[in-house]
Amino acid sequence: MSNNKTLLMLLALIAAAPATAERKPIDRQALVTRHNPTITAIDKSAPFMVGNGNFAFTADITGLQTFPEQYSSLAPLLIESQWSWHSFPNTGKFTLEGALKPIKVPHRKTVKYPALSNWDEAKAANIQWLRENPHRFSLGRLALHLEGEDGKRATFADLSATKQTLDMWNGKITSSFTWLGKPVEVETSVYPYRDILIVKVKSPLLSDGHVGIDLKFAGVSHNLNPDPSDWAHPDTHHTEQIAECPGGFVVRRDIDATQYFVRVQADKTLRVKKDGQHEYQMFAPGVNEVTMLVIFQPQMITERPPPADKASLEVPSWWQNYWMNGGFVDLTGSKHPRANELQRRIIMSQYLTAVNSAGTVPPQEEGLFSNSWNGKFHLEMHPWHAAHFAIWGRPELLERSMPWYLAHLEEAKARAKANGVKGAWWPKMVGPEGRESPSTVNPFIMWQQPHPIYLAEALYNARKDQYTLDRYKDLVFETANLLASWSFYDKRHNATSSVPR
Repeated sequence: MSNNKTLLMLLALIAAAPATAERKPIDRQALVTRHNPTITAIDKSAPFMVGNGNFAFTADITGLQTFPEQYSSLAPLLIESQWSWHSFPNTGKFTLEGALKPIKVPHRKTVKYPALSNWDEAKAANIQWLRENPHRFSLGRLALHLEGEDGKRATFADLSATKQTLDMWNGKITSSFTWLGKPVEVETSVYPYRDILIVKVKSPLLSDGHVGIDLKFAGVSHNLNPDPSDWAHPDTHHTEQIAECPGGFVVRRDIDATQYFVRVQADKTLRVKKDGQHEYQMFAPGVNEVTMLVIFQPQMITERPPPADKASLEVPSWWQNYWMNGGFVDLTGSKHPRANELQRRIIMSQYLTAVNSAGTVPPQEEGLFSNSWNGKFHLEMHPWHAAHFAIWGRPELLERSMPWYLAHLEEAKARAKANGVKGAWWPKMVGPEGRESPSTVNPFIMWQQPHPIYLAEALYNARKDQYTLDRYKDLVFETANLLASWSFYDKRHNATSSVPR
């Protein structure tokens, strides 16, 4: 067959292909909702979460945080945000400079590092304070108030027909159960643009006060991981109602030097009772349904909350936009026996990283689920948790945390200079204030150093604009200077060494 005839046959096949092999768009909604998890019994290690990247709420099977004792100690029910940081009083006036230790490095250069010879040294008061502070804490607990005819609180065993679904397409948790022979339904979500928890409760038991909502506050425990809440020492913190507003009230919270504010706003008239120093019991008499917004802020709340119905509509709007834009993987056609499980993990990881890792500071390894390493973040993990946002076409979510590097660039340059090299030297384990943590290994681990370049490049590849080049230029060049000046050729071992000269 001549080349001309072959070409004509190929063209004919191509022309016929759309009618027989046209590729249809991925049905993203069907694919996401297919993997929405539904449970009818407690999974002690995996409570569901809702959040917006900066603020997250972990719920038990009732949709709130009613029975925390039913869950593993490794899976606490918390309300955490990217700004909820606290420090214990620094009565010893400890500084990082006081923890520096001279270390000899090649070429007979002595450099001071916040290094520990062994973990026993971490027990010293100054080292312990520097490693623990600042730390994340939980902003409170929101629970159902379930009170029977005899005035006794319901136990978990009193509930029946429990069912809960995490609706990832719409960013909400729907929960239901039967108590006192009547249904209780709870919908839980987080407003996309502010630290606002949205709770809808529907039950005939609301009307006569058998169902209400409790808002409770804890102090900060010296055992910070994985649950930083201290419920045993109410005198170590302060809760004060400072204002009333239609359908709610405002409280101020003080824990040592940390202060924040909480506003409750409902679409129905609330009857509010304070029980003890740090608990508010809220009821909506005469109604069968109530929607409540609970707003958390580090400053006095002056901005009016959005109307409850508007806030509720904006949650699914944001999440559907998230799913409909950006990269997507559909394994529907695969015959591999593990394809469905891989698909589930792809969908779930996209949801969980949007909830936990799309905040204004680099995410900690547990996100906003619980604390490890006192809630501090490890910069070597930043790309693992957040680079995919830019690579999958959602660069604005990665870009939320990049200003942290810009804000601490001068400190990174000073650290490099102190270590005898050029450019910007980034710490490993760190908090929002930018001070590295003393450790046996942290000061010497360098795998986080290239990451600002990689993250900035991911943003540029997603945007291809001059603004991105200009914004991150100094960050990229100074980080590259560190990498160029940090390593040297070690003639004694015929290898490249990565120890400062």
